[in-house]
Amino acid sequence: MTKAREHTCAQVYVATTFIHAWQDPPTQVIDLYEGAHKVGMESGDFETALLSEMSGYAHAFVAGYSLADLEKKYLSVIKKLRFYNIKSIYAFAEEHLLPIQYLRGTAEKDFDPALLSKYGPTGTVDNDSEHFRLIYGYIGRLHLAAYFDEEDLALQSIQGLDLVTTSADASFYIQSVGLCFSSLVYSTLY
Repeated sequence: MTKAREHTCAQVYVATTFIHAWQDPPTQVIDLYEGAHKVGMESGDFETALLSEMSGYAHAFVAGYSLADLEKKYLSVIKKLRFYNIKSIYAFAEEHLLPIQYLRGTAEKDFDPALLSKYGPTGTVDNDSEHFRLIYGYIGRLHLAAYFDEEDLALQSIQGLDLVTTSADASFYIQSVGLCFSSLVYSTLY
């Protein structure tokens, strides 16, 4: 029974990320992620459960939910990640939290677009955690660049995102947010 529930958590996460997020309203997508989170926590699949929880928060951010509430929720997830010693998705949480904190004024604005300087000109990294740190780092900086009208940062972030994303990274969040903000930035340049 436990094994089936673990698979259910992962299956719901994958179906939500690659199917429902493209066709359903954000509130339904968030509900599906919450369901996957609950099943994962109950069955001991903590990594997928917390990934589901954070994915729901990513959709809530894009849908305009309260930044104060989202900041608290991300900080809570980061505590859980530390408690369960889950390093693989820690970068996801940190990079999603930063734009929220910048927009709320609870963190110093550091518009450092040079994420690739640590990894070399190709943007290749040795592990998935760092790969996703780059992706979500660029997405976060793209949000900030659009919000704060930082054209140079926006263009550098778009270029960085194009360099590090692959067809395997085709989740709704990565694709839609990247395309949305890229379009906004390009439309202001012309």
